[in-house]
Amino acid sequence: MKKLFIVISLLISFSVSADFLPTSPFWGISDGAFIVKRIDGIVAMQDGDGNRFELPKRYKVVSDFSGGICTLVVRTNESGINVLGMIANKAIQKAFYLKEENGRLVIADVDFIKFHCKEI
Repeated sequence: MKKLFIVISLLISFSVSADFLPTSPFWGISDGAFIVKRIDGIVAMQDGDGNRFELPKRYKVVSDFSGGICTLVVRTNESGINVLGMIANKAIQKAFYLKEENGRLVIADVDFIKFHCKEI
């Protein structure tokens, strides 16, 4: 019975629910085959309907909260033949943007969005 409880707890604990306020600028992580790259300056996102907007000032759910850093998973791992990952990515269809020095918004190829945050 105890093992069943642990397994069920692990299955439903893929995200953290609370209210989280960003306390720093957002950055993205691009997780390539051999290189992990940090991309600073993430300022906006676009949803699956093509609507572009600033990143929210408050989050009810984050993928991970550890050490005062919140993580939002942008896309799942597509390495190899991962049909579920490909389907999930097609359903989410979010794009994140960073602002260049000239003020132009460009798409940031990121797998995760991270930011310092506090739980309220």
